[in-house]
Amino acid sequence: MASSPWVEGWRAPVRREIVSDQFSVTGSLPRELNGQLLRIGPNPVRDPGPDYHWFSGEGMVHSIRLEDGRAVEYRNRWVRTPDTCRRLGERCGAPRLDALDVANTNVIGFAGELYALTETCAPYRLTPGLITLGREDFGDEAAENFTAHPHVDPVSGELHAIGYTIDDQPWLDYFVIGADARLHTRIEIPLGGPASAHDFGLTQTHVLFFDLPVLYDRELDERGMVIPYRWDADYRARVGVLPRSPGAAGVRWFDVPPCWVFHTMNAYDVHGPDGAVSSIVWDVVRFERMLDSDITGPNEPYPPQLYRWELDLKSGRVAETCIDGRVQEFPRIDERRWSQPYRYGFTTEVLTASGGTGLLMHDNQGGSASFELEPGLQLSEAVFAPRAPDAAEGDGWLLALVHDDAKTSSELIVLEAMDVASGPIARVGLPQRVPAGFHGNWIPD
Repeated sequence: MASSPWVEGWRAPVRREIVSDQFSVTGSLPRELNGQLLRIGPNPVRDPGPDYHWFSGEGMVHSIRLEDGRAVEYRNRWVRTPDTCRRLGERCGAPRLDALDVANTNVIGFAGELYALTETCAPYRLTPGLITLGREDFGDEAAENFTAHPHVDPVSGELHAIGYTIDDQPWLDYFVIGADARLHTRIEIPLGGPASAHDFGLTQTHVLFFDLPVLYDRELDERGMVIPYRWDADYRARVGVLPRSPGAAGVRWFDVPPCWVFHTMNAYDVHGPDGAVSSIVWDVVRFERMLDSDITGPNEPYPPQLYRWELDLKSGRVAETCIDGRVQEFPRIDERRWSQPYRYGFTTEVLTASGGTGLLMHDNQGGSASFELEPGLQLSEAVFAPRAPDAAEGDGWLLALVHDDAKTSSELIVLEAMDVASGPIARVGLPQRVPAGFHGNWIPD
């Protein structure tokens, strides 16, 4: 059986779960970095065949623990969903779901726990040693369809999330989970159709939703496509704005040009002379189309670029501006500024002018800086880790994984966030290759 291109090269899965303290370190790791860098991505247990969709592979988590200027432990482990257990020949106590139950897209820390996430099933709770403890519903079974991109409001400490359904009356759920890890708020929001929604936005006064033209396709489902979604050029592209105030009015919809967005960089309120919120700024990575010419993964000839939407709450119009036209994805910020005005953003430049990959630092007060990897290397999403809890915005480091196809190896690189152009201050050779994945986070001790 022929293999899929999505399991070749730097995306090829690894077959071993290991624990190791064998690293090679070049440069100096900051002593302030004490915790775990977690990464997750699809890692099929078996050869999935030529029709494999990259988003459908069984999830594997990778952990790199740093302590006092040293790399002390690497470990990796599949998330034990029922289907993954079955393919590994193991028993699993959780019942099997009809939905795609792979937990392969993001791994976060919240309320003292770790969770592996994807948008088609409930979160899976993990131990720091990556043992799967089971599904988490946050005290309410309605949360079983849960986003891969929940966001913590650093002001309130609450976790905000979405989920969506694809039945005859499609809707999107908005969830608020308290610091007690219990679901406190659930609001159903009707959609224009069975649209996919990978991420969302949040300000201090509003929640922001996508309703964009990538839709569930019943024909693809009946043909056996695991991810049965495709571009629909006739679908009305719009974004929704919901006040966070209890008892406030419902969702207000704003038209935007047809496009697709996987990821939000950040959003924040703009106040008028009277102190009221007059507009909202929403920074996103925008594609012209998605799952149009290729329905097996994000492989369209439309480069992702960094855009700004300015939503005028009085006129109901959206002003769209391209902030940076370079080919980039995986936007991140200093998470302590989430939902608030911010200065610095970071993206992975997935295709540089010379054909490589690199890191971009965006300064909202003007300018940017970049670092480009040597030819033949691939770069993951970069995660920001602050120097201290009360450090100034951007005062800290970027942590990312580098993949070398020629050597079939991976390394962790650490850069000063405010000086990415100088390149890594430390490189950590890992004891096992880490396949290209999706997302990750720094979990401080």
